[in-house]
Amino acid sequence: MNPLMATISTLVPSMENPPNSIVSKQPRKRRLWTEHETRSLMLGCIKHGVGNWKKILQDTEFYFDNRTSVDLKDRFRTICPKDEYKLLYTQQDTQPYYLAAGTNLAVAVPRKRRRIRRVFSEQEDQDLLRGVEMHGVSWSSIAKDPQLNLSHRRGVDLRDRLRNKYPDKYKALGFRLSPKKSQ
Repeated sequence: MNPLMATISTLVPSMENPPNSIVSKQPRKRRLWTEHETRSLMLGCIKHGVGNWKKILQDTEFYFDNRTSVDLKDRFRTICPKDEYKLLYTQQDTQPYYLAAGTNLAVAVPRKRRRIRRVFSEQEDQDLLRGVEMHGVSWSSIAKDPQLNLSHRRGVDLRDRLRNKYPDKYKALGFRLSPKKSQ
């Protein structure tokens, strides 16, 4: 082996199992949930809302023994009666929604507030088009440019607006439009 290859082989990890190769993973061993973990999950749902599994996991008030957010979701689905689980999703527009709705154990659960959507004005559309001419597809630069007066918009909002209102210009910038979903 030449000296250069010897040096490289000491610096670069072995390629027996390169990162993109298919390596069979051993499935994780199933562990039963403790009563304490289940209680923590329910209290986390009350505090952070159903579906905010990552926030519940990160909250130091609750203890989970090596669980993932998917584990929390799966456990919640198994302990929550099917009718009630469906009810949680029929209460999408209510603020707050309720665990154990319709029983004397009903618990109000806060729902995370979405930011309010604001309709684009004609002036903002014109500023967006000027911004694309000036900055290209650097959406954050367009949003931050004081001459364009779009600082109250996020870059992703500007991109989506251009895609939806001006699909030909969006395509001309090199982006692909996704096909319409048939209903």
